[in-house]
Amino acid sequence: MWKDIIQMNKQKQLWEKLAKKNSKYYINSDYGKGINNDRFRESGWKDFVRLIESDKLIEKNQSILEIGCGNGRMTEFMPRFFNYVVGTDISGEMIKQAKHRIAGIDFIETDGYTLPLDDNYFDIVFSYLVFQHMKSKTMVTANFIEVFRVLKPGGIFKVRLRIDQVDNMNKWWAGVTYTEKEAIALSEHIGFGVIKTEQVEDYGVWLWLIKKELLDKVIYRRWKRGKFATTKFYRNKAYWKFKMFNKVSQLSSFFEPMIGDKREVNIGDFGSGLVSAIGSTWKDVKVNLYPSDILADEYAEILKDKNYKPLFPVEKQDMEKLTYDDNFFDIIHCANALDHCANPFKVIREMNRVLKPGGWIYLTHFNNNAEFHHYKGLHQWGIILEREENPFELVDCRFRSLRSSFMLTECLPGFKNILRDGLVISIYQKPIV
Repeated sequence: MWKDIIQMNKQKQLWEKLAKKNSKYYINSDYGKGINNDRFRESGWKDFVRLIESDKLIEKNQSILEIGCGNGRMTEFMPRFFNYVVGTDISGEMIKQAKHRIAGIDFIETDGYTLPLDDNYFDIVFSYLVFQHMKSKTMVTANFIEVFRVLKPGGIFKVRLRIDQVDNMNKWWAGVTYTEKEAIALSEHIGFGVIKTEQVEDYGVWLWLIKKELLDKVIYRRWKRGKFATTKFYRNKAYWKFKMFNKVSQLSSFFEPMIGDKREVNIGDFGSGLVSAIGSTWKDVKVNLYPSDILADEYAEILKDKNYKPLFPVEKQDMEKLTYDDNFFDIIHCANALDHCANPFKVIREMNRVLKPGGWIYLTHFNNNAEFHHYKGLHQWGIILEREENPFELVDCRFRSLRSSFMLTECLPGFKNILRDGLVISIYQKPIV
């Protein structure tokens, strides 16, 4: 993660420099470094007509976001066809020039990873010669995730990726390469549907993507059947669970390096089940424990029927849509629950949102438990530890359902993974930027 952040900061600095040096040339180098304003605007209009206005998949009179707008070469013409237009770019100098050239459009500088825009807001997101300059696939994935977030359901994302091989990534124009198959796989595991693709000679591929819900009704029906099985399990085990864990006890020792020298910590125990089992005290540190589970209402009913009063009531939380504020938790713990989620990719991103900079995520799961259970009940995803060529070096986790798969570090780079006593343990510390 640090490597990617450093790389993006370098890329941001590079485009600041290029924008000040000759923004028109570095946006469109087809006409040479001496391109004048009239030729520059003409090129923007022609590309707008060719790539947007004449595209039958892009409906007009809607809202549109352009990622990598530069100084507004194409963005300038969008208000003629769209109700609301926003342009973003990592270069503050490019944004400054765009605002100077064009009135009536919201131009926003970004960090290259996130979009400071609302969820489900735009009908169309468009990006032309931008992703081909990104230096890592982590950057591309992060931006695809953000586009998915800000698009309305049914919204269209039109984007071009690089398919030609680059020998020297230090060149200003260089960026990561995708095969068409890899580009489709990336899009689909984030939740996009692929409408069509179109290769541009031997150096680029256009994607037309539509935002759809990642999980269809069949998966949710399977999840609901699994919910009833899980509730039945906890009803049968309620006496043992309650007697074993409903008490004030010290946190497990693995929390010690995560607590460090803090005097107070907020710990989220996500997917805690009937009763949190991780403990609630630590030496002279004030521990604020937040156990939560999407089945909290069902568990509360079980406890009420048996007249059990929990010391730490479990709060109802959907891990895909957490209600906690940003940067709230010092530590997030989740044991044997991610494989039960409908969309763990989204859950992990939500965990990162509510985690403080410098905070920790500690995940444990049985290795490929879903395969063992034949993907029945709540076992939606198999979580499998993968190895490099060295059979003793464990590097990443693959999340695999009956329909799709993704790597943990594709979702959130920086996790370290180990296998201990049949458990996959994944640990992540959020960078302090």
